[in-house]
Amino acid sequence: MKIHILKVTEQLLNTMTSEERSFFLLAGHIENEINSLNKVFTWCLSNSDLHETTEIEKLADGMQGLLYARLLAGKLNEFWQVLQTSFFGSKLSKNIDPHLNDQSKKSLKYLKSYFGKKNIISNVRNNSAFHYSPEYFEKHWQDALGEDHFEFVFGGTVGNNVAFASELVANIAFLHEIDPTDRGNALSVFFKESQDVTHEVTEFIEGTLLAILEKSLGDSIGKFVSEEELNPSRSYGDIAIPHFIVPA
Repeated sequence: MKIHILKVTEQLLNTMTSEERSFFLLAGHIENEINSLNKVFTWCLSNSDLHETTEIEKLADGMQGLLYARLLAGKLNEFWQVLQTSFFGSKLSKNIDPHLNDQSKKSLKYLKSYFGKKNIISNVRNNSAFHYSPEYFEKHWQDALGEDHFEFVFGGTVGNNVAFASELVANIAFLHEIDPTDRGNALSVFFKESQDVTHEVTEFIEGTLLAILEKSLGDSIGKFVSEEELNPSRSYGDIAIPHFIVPA
């Protein structure tokens, strides 16, 4: 794998306007968070494919994956919210739009359409990702009461406990709001939308970072990078993150 490294100097940052500079650094941070959450979410769900697991382990791994998926949805929504002030509100969009590549323009159009109407990502953020609400759990606990594995599991060591009952309440509540008649379909819809939005957000961020850099550098970024070769030992599909682990 060949990577290309751009040294970000004080001189380079000073060629940017304050709006460009703050958004440039913030957008990089957001992309790091989104990429990391998406990887962890995927690797939690991959555990049973790579290793022999019991039913209780599969349930715990799936619960853990869905937890990260909700956090990812929350971060995607927060990204859209910050665009309203730091990209559109600051007028940065007018300066950067002409420099965006076609794919980034297409992604921005998609995001405007998606977040411009009622959507699953915003709903998950408001009810299941960034807020703790005792009222939310009190409202929905009876919906989950008759489910299999409405239970708490105590592993005896820190990190090996899992409150299945609590996650059943949280998951059934947010899935019901997507499709009240078919939880399997609701889960599929949620996964698809979160992955679609993740893809478009990443495409837009990368295009915007490139546009700001090349505008500031006054030339193609390729003229300012150094090259380094990496040799990763594992592929994306080789990694899995289980919930239950060997006690330390």
